[in-house]
Amino acid sequence: RSMSAGVFHSSMDSGSSVSAWKTDTRDSNKANTAATTTTTSLIKKSSNGLILDETSQAGQSQ
Repeated sequence: RSMSAGVFHSSMDSGSSVSAWKTDTRDSNKANTAATTTTTSLIKKSSNGLILDETSQAGQSQ
């Protein structure tokens, strides 16, 4: 019985957490979009840098 009570209590907590999360959905989406955009630009820069490094090394070896 104590386990059932614990499950019921946790489900109630998750329910209030979900309602609070839905309230902040717009702000969270804005933050996630900004983070994704920044990460994507950093990945593109680093990948371009690696390609340039490989090309310059190949040119030097030749």
